[in-house]
Amino acid sequence: MIIGPESAKLLATVNVISKSDLINKCHTEGDRKKLAQEIRAGSAQVKEWATAVELTEIVGLLPQHTNILNRARVNSIHDLSRANPTNLYDSLCDWATPLKAVAPSSALVAEWIEAAKEMASSIT
Repeated sequence: MIIGPESAKLLATVNVISKSDLINKCHTEGDRKKLAQEIRAGSAQVKEWATAVELTEIVGLLPQHTNILNRARVNSIHDLSRANPTNLYDSLCDWATPLKAVAPSSALVAEWIEAAKEMASSIT
């Protein structure tokens, strides 16, 4: 899930400019509800943005990769850390074509999974 320009403008009105700003304002459900109220968005939407942004903290994982990861039911660091590399790679390849995206290599997918296992999510 990539944050669109209109949503980015809304976030900027409450001083959420960078990825770390968003992650820092979304640690808990209460934090997300507060931010959602401030920008008049749903807390589920805010959580989607935060977990997608957190995924891009993994080296080599680009914002556009989050769209195909989401389709493969990988929405967070926790989800990614529990994924099977072969199964996830196959799923990403299946989703890449309909989304007009380029699937990452199997080696890169395995690296992402290992990085996610070493990274503790700050979003609960």
